[in-house]
Amino acid sequence: MEKKPLRALHLHTIDSLCADLISVRPVGVGKDDAPFQLASDAARSVLNWYHGHKNKWAGNVQSTDVEAIVDCIAKPPDSIPEAILPSPQEKKRYTLVSIRAHQFGGLHRGGSSKVKPEDFTFSFGPGVTMFEGFNGCGKTSLLNAIIWTLTGEVLRPQRAPEPANKEFTCEIDGTSEHTLSPVMPLPDPSVEKPASAAIPVDTWVELVFEDESKTRYSVRRSQKRTARDKLQEEESGLAALGLDPIGARVGTAMPGLLPFVQVGSDSKLGRAVAELTGMAPLVNLASHAERVKKKIDGDFKKDREKEIQAFDEAFKWSRADLLDIFAKNPAITFGKAIPEPSADTSIETLLTEALAHLEGLKAKGLADAKTVLGESFDPDEARQRSDLEDNIQPALSQVSKGISSLPSAARLGALAKLTAEEIEEAKNRIASLQRESEELAKLAADPNKAGRLRLYSRIAAWQKEHTHLAGDEDTCIVCRHDLKEAVDPVTGAPIKDHLQAAAASDSDFLGQTFSAWAKHELGQLSHSLPEVLGQEIRSDLPEHPGSLIQEALVEELFNTDPFKSSLGLLKPGFKKACDEAVSAFPAMEIAAPPELGNGHKDLAALNAALTRINKAIAFAEWRNANKKGIAAFMQSVVGQAATSDKTTAPRSLLAQLQSLKAMVDGIEPISQAITLIKRMSDDIKRRREKEKRLAAYVVTSEALADCMKVGELAEQQVEEPLCLRMPHLY
Repeated sequence: MEKKPLRALHLHTIDSLCADLISVRPVGVGKDDAPFQLASDAARSVLNWYHGHKNKWAGNVQSTDVEAIVDCIAKPPDSIPEAILPSPQEKKRYTLVSIRAHQFGGLHRGGSSKVKPEDFTFSFGPGVTMFEGFNGCGKTSLLNAIIWTLTGEVLRPQRAPEPANKEFTCEIDGTSEHTLSPVMPLPDPSVEKPASAAIPVDTWVELVFEDESKTRYSVRRSQKRTARDKLQEEESGLAALGLDPIGARVGTAMPGLLPFVQVGSDSKLGRAVAELTGMAPLVNLASHAERVKKKIDGDFKKDREKEIQAFDEAFKWSRADLLDIFAKNPAITFGKAIPEPSADTSIETLLTEALAHLEGLKAKGLADAKTVLGESFDPDEARQRSDLEDNIQPALSQVSKGISSLPSAARLGALAKLTAEEIEEAKNRIASLQRESEELAKLAADPNKAGRLRLYSRIAAWQKEHTHLAGDEDTCIVCRHDLKEAVDPVTGAPIKDHLQAAAASDSDFLGQTFSAWAKHELGQLSHSLPEVLGQEIRSDLPEHPGSLIQEALVEELFNTDPFKSSLGLLKPGFKKACDEAVSAFPAMEIAAPPELGNGHKDLAALNAALTRINKAIAFAEWRNANKKGIAAFMQSVVGQAATSDKTTAPRSLLAQLQSLKAMVDGIEPISQAITLIKRMSDDIKRRREKEKRLAAYVVTSEALADCMKVGELAEQQVEEPLCLRMPHLY
């Protein structure tokens, strides 16, 4: 199989050079095309990172970039397809025979949107063509038209050639800012002021070349704006000339770069030549790689070593505490020695064995917990053991001090705090509403009389609010007529008597309809009753106070965090004990209050509120009448802390929790040892991560040293005459 020839360095762009080196394709360097390639996959991965971050080459070295470069060596480098070059051919000599330009800056003046300047055309004759003229007459512009067509770049005063597809901003006529392309003519505000911020672009240049056989080739480059005012540049015909990627640039950009070439200094000359060939950024890449390497070999390595030292110190403290626990509790001692921290990976194995040993001891220590929690508790399961240890103390605190704070227990407790006077006042309020509703019902049975009484009640209420208008009682306060002989036509009684009776009465309600009265009284109940009864208006109570006790202890208690996992296994047995004890509570008789207004629909909400208040009062009375029975229930079922004259009921919930707590306390040294083992394991794990990072630093440092050689390729261009490498272009 014929060996594929190497692509010479001078035939590469930066992108094609990086692509070949990353993809394990050697590059031919020097006169003999000696193969150049990177030595390792790590070096290729590093170059791959640089290839994807060209904006970093000339920048400062950031810590995040250093770590990113270290990370990249763990990934295989990309496989980038080889750039397609024109097929090899004999050297050709091309002669430029004509140039034609349309609206090109320096060759044309700015026209208007309707009138465009004529296209510039020029044909070259045989021999040498020389252009002579004053400064600013267009000599450089003509050269720029040629350079731009072949390379997409233009010459700028005192600067190296630059791409022409980058806009710049300027002021036109000193009034407004506009964006322009470097190759378009400057607008003339005396002819037409620009109508938009982005000046329209319609520029193209066409070159015609002729080879030795008189075959002509047309090369054209154009620039326009898109619908979104972005510059769009297109080129055609250049590939047909068969030039290598660098040839056209060297042949045309040379005049602009000659001032930067300082003969007599190899490094400056090399950099200048690298500028000509486009390889200069490789010097920046090599410099950046060198600085990254220095950081890795210096500060980054020291920082990781300090972190390892800190983890080792933490490991040693935990190890000392662990050995102290083993010394005080010989029965739990692990049979093998725990070594000092080091790079020896057998440490992890020993820690795993020690942890398994201690977990086994803990499982044995909690085996008796099954007698309390039931067969569903598995002491061999680490999650259940850990949950029991974490929640036993919070559960004890909840049962000992927090039962009264459970919503249903707090509700019953609040009702129990109602005083006899508050209960009596509430009953009187219900009776008062009953009487008022009866009077309103009577009025509703005689609409005519009801209407007259409501009228007098309203007048009396208005009179109470406007005492400053009161006058002689024989004169109507409203119409000022004499009332001495006035008689109500409906009731047959003197109007004066009606007004006096209404004024002396507190029955303002008589002036209201059922609906208005009910709404008013319902609102007053919440404010006039004790707060706890006002709250009971909004919700229904169960049929018996025992149901509140069951709800608090069985549902709400076991819904708190400490009882949601392992300790939740106590719920079935505790519920059974609660059900049996609550079923023995005395019954509660509730005398339902008479229904207001005989069930009138406008009184439905008020009747419901009174029913709830009446039931709440019954709950309060029952609770206060059965204090001893409830106390006995709490002592036997829930449990109370032992005192000098009484013990905790052995079958109570509290006693079961205390038994479990004693078991947990018995394995406390084991739990402490397990915690220390886990800390040591974490410290060793962190140490291993830093060890891996240090190892990655070594590989990355070597890879960076290899990548730094890529920067030498820019200088390599000066080792042989460029003219031998470049095709002839005239």
